[in-house]
Amino acid sequence: MRARLRGDKRWFDIGAVVVLLIADAGAASALSADAREAVAAVAFAFLVHGPLVQRRRWPVAVAVLVAAGVIGRSLLDVPNLTAELPLLLAAHALGTVAPQQHRFPIAALAGVVAVACALSGSTGPSGWLLTGVAVAGACLVGAEHRRYSELLRRSLREQRGRRARELADERTRIAADLHDVVGHHLSAISVQTYLLDDLARGQQPELARAASGIRESGRRAVTELGDLVAELRSEIGAPRHGVDGIPELVRAAGVAGNDVELRFGEMPETLPAEVGVETYRVLREALTNVVKHSSPTRVVVQLGAVGGVLRVTVANDRCRTDRPRRLFPGTGFGVRGMRERVRRLGGRLEAGRVAGGGYRVRAMIPLDANREVESVVDRGSCCCS
Repeated sequence: MRARLRGDKRWFDIGAVVVLLIADAGAASALSADAREAVAAVAFAFLVHGPLVQRRRWPVAVAVLVAAGVIGRSLLDVPNLTAELPLLLAAHALGTVAPQQHRFPIAALAGVVAVACALSGSTGPSGWLLTGVAVAGACLVGAEHRRYSELLRRSLREQRGRRARELADERTRIAADLHDVVGHHLSAISVQTYLLDDLARGQQPELARAASGIRESGRRAVTELGDLVAELRSEIGAPRHGVDGIPELVRAAGVAGNDVELRFGEMPETLPAEVGVETYRVLREALTNVVKHSSPTRVVVQLGAVGGVLRVTVANDRCRTDRPRRLFPGTGFGVRGMRERVRRLGGRLEAGRVAGGGYRVRAMIPLDANREVESVVDRGSCCCS
């Protein structure tokens, strides 16, 4: 943003100098008595206007050159149109970029130069004294402009700092609420499974296995909750699951009574960390939905990279009719959350029912952070088609 603003200012300076140069050179040539005087007028027009292009970069050198040019053409009585205007612009630039302790001496020097230049011309000293005051004032106006700009930048930095602290506090509060509310209920569920163990001891092994599975799911949930809380608190080194955690997700879905098949296609040697984390979370949500709404069933999980795009698919058949099907309430944010995760990485996600009563979640995630995927429609063969 700053580089663009500096570029805009530079083009403004160039345009303004070109306009002043053309106007001054044209008028001076028209007012000149002969060709020699016209050449001198054009030369001085270049001398007093040309350096102004660099007035923001080298203000002291530009001020010296412009002052010399203005004094020179005044001493030689060279025709011109812009008079002391170039010196005013140079003085303003001096005040804008000069250090605080140098501004008043520079203003005084600019005034002296203007007065000296004026006394060498035909106009009376009173008029030139007014010019000197104007030059000094231009320098001081530039100084005030810089002071105001610095105050504005400082105010913006403070606002951004306050906003960042507010966001950090909000993340900390959310992390604490997650830990207290969700952690409490998960722990309570895990503790109650031991009661099931006591009731099923030696009599109902299936109930004991179910209780063990619930405890294992609760343990994983508490572990991942701790990772999430650490991430929300922006703790350094907070663990984050990537594609290496996908087999464990598949195993957990299998323990819930599903036949799950995991297929890996061609994968890049190194996967961007953020892509791996979000892929894991999308798959976790998709498999959780299968367990909640379609178990027991058959599930196929496919991952593969083609053309710089990671393609991820979770497809399940309809729930088996020969085994009981239980529906669990949901928050309604699952699919939307998956779409948001993929969209943040420049990808696309589609989810919906397929022929035969099954369900499919399919995502395409670019491996290059500067690339966006326009559609999730497959083009050509892929392990995830």
